[in-house]
Formats: sequence, structure tokens, C-alpha cells
Amino acid sequence: MELTLIVLVLKEVYDLLFLEETRRNFEIEENRKKYLEKEDRNLPEERF
Repeated sequence: MELTLIVLVLKEVYDLLFLEETRRNFEIEENRKKYLEKEDRNLPEERF
């Protein structure tokens, strides 16, 4: 019984850490996209 509880707690902690990491990666990717869009707007277009 105790082992089951320990495993359950460890699983919950792992899930929380994984979800937090996933959310952080998503936010980083979204910020990267916003930054690149902003840079694209600020760069003058090249003309040939």
C-alpha cells in the first residue's frame, strides 16, 4: 500500500514537472515567433 502511494506521488510530481516544461517550451516558441514577426516588419525589404 505504501509503495503504491509513493509511486502515485512520484508520478504526479513527474507529470507536473513535464507539464510545466511543456508549457514553458510553448511560451518560448510563441515568443520566438512574435520576435521574428516583429523583426520582419522592421527590416526594409530588399529590392533588386
